[in-house]
Amino acid sequence: LIVEQEERALERIFRILQILETNEEFATMFAALLGEASAVRASAREVIGHVLEGRLRDALLALTDSLPPAGPM
Repeated sequence: LIVEQEERALERIFRILQILETNEEFATMFAALLGEASAVRASAREVIGHVLEGRLRDALLALTDSLPPAGPM
C-alpha cells in the first residue's frame, strides 16, 4: 500500500512538472522510472538530473533513487 501511494505521489509531481515545463517529456521520464529494466530507470534519472536544477533536482533524484521495479498490479 505504501509503495502504491508513493507511486501516485510521484506521478502527481511529474504531472505538475509537465504543466510547468511544457517542452520536456516528464510523462516519458515517469514511465521509464517505473519500468522493469534498471538501465532504463537509470537513464530516466540521468535525464532528470540534466533537465531540473537545484533543490528540486536533488529532491526528485532522492525520491526516485530507491524505486523498486514495477510489479504486476
